[in-house]
Amino acid sequence: MSAFVLLVLISLLACIAMIFLPVFSYIAAIIWGVALIFSGFKLEKNQIIIIFGTNILLLFGLTGDSTLFFYLLFFGLPAIVMSILANKQKGYYELQKWGIASAVIGVTLFMTTSYLILGDIGINEFNEELNNYMEESIVWYEESGLLEVYEDLGITKDEIVSTMEDLFFNISRHLPAIYFLQAIFAVFLMLYLTLYLSKKRDLNYLEKRPFTQEIMPWQLVWVFILALSLWLFGREDMAPIYFVGSNIIAVKVPIIIYFGLAAILYRIQIIKSKLKTVLIIILVLLTMFLPLSIIVFLTLIGLFDALIDYRKVRT
Repeated sequence: MSAFVLLVLISLLACIAMIFLPVFSYIAAIIWGVALIFSGFKLEKNQIIIIFGTNILLLFGLTGDSTLFFYLLFFGLPAIVMSILANKQKGYYELQKWGIASAVIGVTLFMTTSYLILGDIGINEFNEELNNYMEESIVWYEESGLLEVYEDLGITKDEIVSTMEDLFFNISRHLPAIYFLQAIFAVFLMLYLTLYLSKKRDLNYLEKRPFTQEIMPWQLVWVFILALSLWLFGREDMAPIYFVGSNIIAVKVPIIIYFGLAAILYRIQIIKSKLKTVLIIILVLLTMFLPLSIIVFLTLIGLFDALIDYRKVRT
């Protein structure tokens, strides 16, 4: 079977799975992206366009324009951008950079279009689902007797409901961050799985630096500082800029932690004494018992590492 036919079949099956197996739709979207990236390495540009066009037609025929719009902007756009770059023999980090940029643009277009057409980006529906979950949880607390345990501790039902409402309100207001993380994480997975499969087949399509040699672009530090400023300025009266800032922070923190962990593991790696084991144990214990502290710590390390580059990764 030729590479073209095989990649057509894999991509079409992935698209079908996205629609008819909603529980596995995210995994299917990752496989779709991997198939498109592989097509960039193995096929001609016109064949890539044929595969992508066939996928889009299938999705449109199965779902209509609204669902197609979601899959196209969240997963299809970054995947086809990375596929075209792969066809031009670009490296791992070029694919990653423009894949993430395409994902951010795609999600932004999705939210903007949804707001202009529907007057909402899905927050109301998401909030309704959370409220339904809250009501079901309260009923379960009552039936299981757990509510009585809380009341014996001095926590009333109204206080539990109020706490859950506040929590769900904040979660629903961070739906944009969830959208962005979903798309960005998909880019990471598409690329990493492509790298893994190509290495397994002895195909050196992509080269990735060791994890301990990865560093965040310094420009993203200023994006985080801007977001933090918006969050602080709007915090007092919960102005819209507060939620803009907090959504950007929510997107940035997992990425910064990733690179902060790379910097920490680099330092641990170069230690050749028994102190290495002690540091690993401390890191694990902090993660288990003081997760918020370790999040703040890794975030700070990731930020300063991007600015200072004390590992000299960029030189």
